Amino acid sequence: MIETASHPAEPEARPQLAGLGRRLAGFALELLLCAATLVVGWLAWSVYEWRHGRTPAKRLLGLRVVDAVSAEPAGLRTMALRQGAYALGVVGLFGAATLGLGWVVAALFVLSPTRQAMWDRLAFTAVVRSR
Repeated sequence: MIETASHPAEPEARPQLAGLGRRLAGFALELLLCAATLVVGWLAWSVYEWRHGRTPAKRLLGLRVVDAVSAEPAGLRTMALRQGAYALGVVGLFGAATLGLGWVVAALFVLSPTRQAMWDRLAFTAVVRSR
């Protein structure tokens, strides 16, 4: 429906953004799962979950990665871009070049009103609660 003065458009129900605590819990759980499955199991599980806009930890915590504009669940390609930006760019190059300070700065983007970390911004995604 197009918004007019006499008929304002009804607001669409947007998913609730994931909070800082849940995002930090997801990061910690992701590291734990990665170590517990000796990385290989985590990678296989991750690629499976990416098709649904999740990582293994996000699935367990009831979170989902969505397109920041449409709020549609991110697909395999978008998740691969997001995780690649995180793994190669933020953690790899940016983090190493700044002796770890880059990781902190990139993660602090979560404190912005859109709650998007640097890798979310690069992939045009947001993390929301799915339950």
